[in-house]
Amino acid sequence: MNDYDTLAQAYRKTAEKPDKKYSILPTVMSLLGKLEGKRVLDLGCGSGFFTLPIARRNPEIVYAIDNSQKQLRLLPKHKRIVPFRLDIFRDPLPRADVINAPFILNYAKTKTHPLHRHLRRGYGGARHYDEKKGTQSHRQ
Repeated sequence: MNDYDTLAQAYRKTAEKPDKKYSILPTVMSLLGKLEGKRVLDLGCGSGFFTLPIARRNPEIVYAIDNSQKQLRLLPKHKRIVPFRLDIFRDPLPRADVINAPFILNYAKTKTHPLHRHLRRGYGGARHYDEKKGTQSHRQ
């Protein structure tokens, strides 16, 4: 796993890359759908690339979760953002309606890792994106 405490400032600069800013961000935000009044987990939030746009969609709360304290210190301040330093592969996660986890599943050691099962099961009504079919579903 990368040491994001060491890479925090350099990684934050990747938010300006055109592919992230103009392709990945709009795609992920579209997949997340309406967030008003929902509880959202932003797993592997880093310095808040997705966290702030999520918070601007008026969810009840956005749990910004990362294992890097330095990344969490770079999060923008927003009344709906609550940062947590957790190991998403070991620590219990807050209950949520929607989970955003676009850059973290590659760190799971196996496809049977509990986080994969957690996301496939539709934790708390999470949206699930099927990469092979190119479709999304909302699970209760």
